[in-house]
Amino acid sequence: MAIAQKWIGKGYNAALILSFVGLSSSTYYYRLSTGNTDKRKNGNNKTGRPPKGYSINQEGKKIPDEQIEEFIMEIIEGEGKAYGYRKINACLRDEYGLKINHKKTYRLCKKLRVLRPQRKKKGKKPKKVGAEQR
Repeated sequence: MAIAQKWIGKGYNAALILSFVGLSSSTYYYRLSTGNTDKRKNGNNKTGRPPKGYSINQEGKKIPDEQIEEFIMEIIEGEGKAYGYRKINACLRDEYGLKINHKKTYRLCKKLRVLRPQRKKKGKKPKKVGAEQR
């Protein structure tokens, strides 16, 4: 963007410069009009819409995320110490009647720092070929 602005400012053809730089003209003129530069330079990598902050139970009642976090902690304090986020999600559905996505459960578990460490994959041992086989 800065390179394109420099050369276009010197009077060169905008379409030619933008094709050299690899920037579409619509992006260039949009960023000029809004004063917006590349978001990644500012460190703002978050995309998508923010979470709703609640889930719905079987009766259609809204349950806030804070209450769901308490449910998760109750599950972990009981028999669910070794549970991963998928089993916690199943418990939330079965015991508390929540309609909740596994990705939301993962996000809340990550926020609470209760995720179990990732299991290490064991390498496959190659089969021995030749005279050593019996």
